[in-house]
Amino acid sequence: MTALTENVKKRWTKEEIKTLILESPKTTIDALLTLYSYQTPDEQDIAGSRYVNSRGFSKVDAAFGTSLAEQLQAGNSISAKQLESTKEFLMKYCGQLAEIANEREEKRIKVEASGIVVSQQEVGALPKAVHIPSDFGFDPAKFPEYRPGQFETAEKVSNSEKKLFLVEAPTGVGKSLLAMTAVKIKEVSRTVYLCSTKQLQEQLEKDFHLPMLKGRNNYPCLHFPKLFPDVTSEICREYLGDDVCIFEFDCPYLQSKKAALTAPVCVLNYSLFLTEANYVGKFSELDYLIMDELDTVESQLMSFVEVPISRRLIDKFHLGAPELKTKVESWVEWLKPVKEKLVKELSTYGDVKELDLMKLRECIRLKRLIRKLSFLIETLNENWVMEVDEDPKATVPITFRPVKVDNFAQEYLWKHTKQALGMSATIMGSAAMAIDLGLHTWDVETVSLDSPFPVESRTVNYMPVASVTYKTKEQAYPKLVWAVEQVLKKHPQEKVLLHTVSYDLRNYLLMKLQ
Repeated sequence: MTALTENVKKRWTKEEIKTLILESPKTTIDALLTLYSYQTPDEQDIAGSRYVNSRGFSKVDAAFGTSLAEQLQAGNSISAKQLESTKEFLMKYCGQLAEIANEREEKRIKVEASGIVVSQQEVGALPKAVHIPSDFGFDPAKFPEYRPGQFETAEKVSNSEKKLFLVEAPTGVGKSLLAMTAVKIKEVSRTVYLCSTKQLQEQLEKDFHLPMLKGRNNYPCLHFPKLFPDVTSEICREYLGDDVCIFEFDCPYLQSKKAALTAPVCVLNYSLFLTEANYVGKFSELDYLIMDELDTVESQLMSFVEVPISRRLIDKFHLGAPELKTKVESWVEWLKPVKEKLVKELSTYGDVKELDLMKLRECIRLKRLIRKLSFLIETLNENWVMEVDEDPKATVPITFRPVKVDNFAQEYLWKHTKQALGMSATIMGSAAMAIDLGLHTWDVETVSLDSPFPVESRTVNYMPVASVTYKTKEQAYPKLVWAVEQVLKKHPQEKVLLHTVSYDLRNYLLMKLQ
């Protein structure tokens, strides 16, 4: 799609304007607002037409056109149905719109030729460029055009100087394309796109051809290729020590990591990013950080900081909780000898290359836990809670968890990037979210987008079928299969998206619905 206004003189025809309107929602909206701007103030007030001046809406169309234009000027989007009606409505105005475009083109050429610098208001509002995703290198088959509000929001994001830009947008807005467009406009050299699931990572990799890096346990170790997935690349650092790996240039993990580190944009999950940025350091010093599902960031940080003590560890080293469980000082004194026991145990392992795989895994777990206990001994204070589960069957009887993560967010998240974009369908107050994530309210800029789907197409039908727990799943899962089948029968020619709360349920449904 070319811009309505180019660097050389252009004569627009009625057919060209018609094609632009039919092909691009952005042009449709621009055309409607252009016609509205030619309504005189009193015509706008009465939503009608009083003067025969060959500009603006006709008497028949004035009420409809004015209503839509004022809806858009108020910052509200229009539905897909309204958009199609507007396209049809504008067909009779293509000749007038071509004349307006040519008049403005003449004016622009005169202004440029004069060498006088004037404001856009003085020149008159020139027709805006029409942008489509392929202008920025995105696949036109997947992304033929921008949805209403998508490109404009991307421009706002790219122009913001705030530490964090929050975009609250429901399903269907196209947040990933919005974010990638903002990065292209911003022209930053190093961006990491964070998401919380492997499925989202894979979707971004597929749609935007981005290199994706997963955790080490998703890649085989070429020293033990036949033992994957029981043995993964996770053991490499301990197994090799300071030695250079003979498979360095073939290692799937190292090759994926190299591709991610050298690309202008790459995809990681939250857990891997927090580990890499804070301990390995390779994904720090970013220009930009995109955070999908921002509402999960607080829990992601909490999981990264908290320290669970497993039943297996407690039983092995005969650990009991301190007598004064509510006193922070008691827990600090409890942690010190626990750490000493673990360090002593680790010293008995000797040369890691002589260990069998089970012992090697145990060695890795011990090193990680010793590091976390050292952190706890230095950090534990009245802002932490110590949760003790007295149930003898509890797999994690003791957990150390901060009351809030705001004190850790700056150190573990924000210091690794100059700016960030956070996106979610559920941002329950931008000021509260900023504070919960360790930022000031003046560090954040926010925009909220409406759903592109008409209200009648996004009703929620509540149909309770079963109470699903681990204990009841054998009885509940078949009931869920039946319920999903009823939905599928009602929509035989439509795509249906199923959200499940676990991989176990997802796999069960996929198997039974084949």
